[in-house]
Amino acid sequence: MKEKIKKFGLPWICLFIVYFIFFVVVSATVIRHLINTTEEITLTTYITPIFGLASLFVAMVTIRYNAVTNKEKNALDFVKEFKEKEIHDAMVEIYKTKRKYKNKTNNRLNRKDISPYCEKAAAISSDDVKAIIPAEKKIDLTEQIEMLTEEMKHVSSPGTKSKIRGKISSIQKKLQVSNELEEICKFRSALVKVLNLMERCANGVRYGLYDEGLIYNSYGTQFIEIYELAFSFIKRRQDDEDKLFINAEWLAVKWTLQKEIQEDKPTFMTNQKRAIQHANEGLKSHMKAPDKSKLEPLLSTLQKLKFPR
Repeated sequence: MKEKIKKFGLPWICLFIVYFIFFVVVSATVIRHLINTTEEITLTTYITPIFGLASLFVAMVTIRYNAVTNKEKNALDFVKEFKEKEIHDAMVEIYKTKRKYKNKTNNRLNRKDISPYCEKAAAISSDDVKAIIPAEKKIDLTEQIEMLTEEMKHVSSPGTKSKIRGKISSIQKKLQVSNELEEICKFRSALVKVLNLMERCANGVRYGLYDEGLIYNSYGTQFIEIYELAFSFIKRRQDDEDKLFINAEWLAVKWTLQKEIQEDKPTFMTNQKRAIQHANEGLKSHMKAPDKSKLEPLLSTLQKLKFPR
């Protein structure tokens, strides 16, 4: 019952109750005047309450329409924000990491392998960040390796060659550690940006500010995939802050359940694909033997599928 009230909108239900009470009062007034013929009946007797009733009804419809329109507008603004360069670049970085940990046999994410990587990303400290070598210094170190490699070509002593190899190996190890840390930090930064956006989206959905269906149909799959990838990262961060990303997690799990429940049922997308296929077949037949009457049912079917259910 609570879910139904929340879905329909408590303010709208309150207005409906007020409208119903007002309707009963007006109806009772009219009936009383019709029964009690001794009272003087004027035009105002009926017009005033009827006009008030109509005004209240218009106000209710307007409020409801504005609420729905605002939810759709907010959802479209969110979809637009999701496409901005900063978030787009973050998504590219996340999916680049995801591709490295995909199972080659079934093309699914290998959570067993990516979990340690995500936990490492969550545990990154300021001291770790300091270990990242700046780009300018990397160039210098690369040049040092080249110089030492060239120097080793002109050295005949095995001992000297061994020392040079040791120096080269040490520099290469520093560069490798720095590159790995830099990659993890990029992934962490991208993940935090997207999870923060998901958290804000989940808050909007919970408080009825966003049209959930619109966002689910636009980015539901991405939300589910990112949550699956970031699961260990979220849990590791929640060890320190138990409420961190809790709303994003709630929405992702909710949509995962929703997707699983609907998987075996004929989905809106399945029906839409089937309708498009039939329409294309109908158009091909129409080109060979024109018959507009056969196109009308196809158009009607596509029109019914205008909005996802």
